Amino acid sequence: MEAWNDMINTALLGTEKMPLPAQAGIGALQQAMAQINSQAGLDKEEQFLQLAAVTFNVRQSGTKPLHQPTPNWIQAAAESLPYCSTRAAQVLKDLLEDEYQPLVNLWLERCIAAKRIVIPELVPTLLNRAIQHKEIRPSVATVCGCRGQWLSRFNPAWEFTNTTGEEELWHTGNLDQRKAALKRMREKDPAKARQWLEGSWPQDNANARAEFLKQLDGAVQPEDEPFLVGALNEKSQKVKDAAIVLLQQSPDSILVRNYAETAGRQITIKKEKALLGLSTKTTLHIQPAPVPEKAAWLSGIDYLSPNKNYKDEEYVLYQLIQHTPPAFWEQHFALSPVQILEYFTGPHEKYFSAFAKAAGQFKAVDWAKAILLVQGEGQFGQYTPLLQLLPLPEQEARIIRSLHKHENSEAQLQKAMRWPENWSHELAKEVINYTAKQPYKWTLHFYKDQITRIPVSIVPQLKNFAPAEPAHAQMWATLADQLTHLLRLKESTQNAFNE
Repeated sequence: MEAWNDMINTALLGTEKMPLPAQAGIGALQQAMAQINSQAGLDKEEQFLQLAAVTFNVRQSGTKPLHQPTPNWIQAAAESLPYCSTRAAQVLKDLLEDEYQPLVNLWLERCIAAKRIVIPELVPTLLNRAIQHKEIRPSVATVCGCRGQWLSRFNPAWEFTNTTGEEELWHTGNLDQRKAALKRMREKDPAKARQWLEGSWPQDNANARAEFLKQLDGAVQPEDEPFLVGALNEKSQKVKDAAIVLLQQSPDSILVRNYAETAGRQITIKKEKALLGLSTKTTLHIQPAPVPEKAAWLSGIDYLSPNKNYKDEEYVLYQLIQHTPPAFWEQHFALSPVQILEYFTGPHEKYFSAFAKAAGQFKAVDWAKAILLVQGEGQFGQYTPLLQLLPLPEQEARIIRSLHKHENSEAQLQKAMRWPENWSHELAKEVINYTAKQPYKWTLHFYKDQITRIPVSIVPQLKNFAPAEPAHAQMWATLADQLTHLLRLKESTQNAFNE
């Protein structure tokens, strides 16, 4: 309607600069406008507002409203589990309001273990929290029960609560959903997961194939080898690289056997005469072979050294040792791990770390202990990843001892931050005694992240960890109060489902 456009222009520019045209509007509208304009007691602005009101109503008359079909409401299914207690619900409210995500995770774990579900009023809040924190989505879907499933129909962002079957998700989901379904099935039924992968392989693109192979990382089985060897013939280098990484994890794969045989031919121990031929001694001989042409039987090996301390052929041998199961060398030399490692000190020390990497890759506990024994505890910092192969009590004892002596403390602290269980009182004491001395570095964020590991029993001792510097001591006093609050919330969370 032209009259309405004129109204808009006048509203934007003002009645002085852009008065309404005399013939604005048609028919009955012109008559109404004439009547308004004839009222002498109205100024131009008031006339304009009345004209605009009339024009708007004329414009709206006869317009059909939008039609929304009446929704077919289906009630949520009845819950099969009881709701959590009022006390537990209040604890969750406190955690959600204060943004204590690790404690929210703990609450979810305790709720599931107690076979309870969250009260209805907190279901939307938890669903919204899970949008940002993908790692808690399975737990949130569980504690939200049937009501959470029902609500997900009205918000696409909550669809993670739908209990679509794993196989259906594998066939119809997006890439992330299919990766997650494959990983879960791999943990539950490795053979079926492999069948899924083989079945969809011809239809999947190279990027998807590489991503799916990554879901098998750390869980390779001998039965996977034919499929993985076939993947080495793919055109995509990304797919080849992913298959090589998996084959390197299997001690019995053809690739690893080729590595071991090639390395074994280059490293030997020979008996030689000594003291004018009156006695003999054993000597290690290392003869790195010339760098071969690239061949499938040595896939995954780099032929050019990135380190000036290693010639190309030495770097090739280093990689072969790194990807060879340590048990091979025990058979090859007929010696113990300690005896073998002692040969790789001194002039041959450049290969020592390759054995450490192999011990970590193939989870050789006896070799990890042997490396510690040969290198000495003071030098073990560079081999910290091997600590995870030792029994947990032994790992903990080493971390406590190192922190107490301030030996390689940062590396030991990083290990404690990835600890798979709650810290013991002694471990917590050593960790906090170390971090409290640097409150500007180890802030509240650190303690929030580690709160599920820190035992509540440490609360009475927190003030005792105050650093000597007055400024640092004041910072720690504030941190100690905040940490005490966190630990009391943790205690409430732990006790919320004890009734």
